[in-house]
Amino acid sequence: MGSPSPTTAAIASDWRTQIQPGGRERVKDELFEKSMRIFVQHHHWLPGAKVLSSWKQIMTDLEEKIYREANSEPEYMTTIAKNVLIMETEFPTKAPLPIVDSHSFYDSTN
Repeated sequence: MGSPSPTTAAIASDWRTQIQPGGRERVKDELFEKSMRIFVQHHHWLPGAKVLSSWKQIMTDLEEKIYREANSEPEYMTTIAKNVLIMETEFPTKAPLPIVDSHSFYDSTN
């Protein structure tokens, strides 16, 4: 009955154990929604289900990487916010790219 084992102590002090249930899902959903809003404003077209599914996976992977590498919850949230800011500055809505014909984009014969 002495002090807790190192594993138990490490788990108790890990910030990840303090996150509210569903908290990460809300962050993932918000990251996806904001990134899609930026995409649509920039490209002026809505992607199909296949692209949406792929984009959702990319945003999930990004969140997972940030979550694993963060040393604290504030660092986690700050890094998420910085990534959204990067997306906003990389894809400004003032100078959109020309609209791409979605049929030629998915044509595998090119």
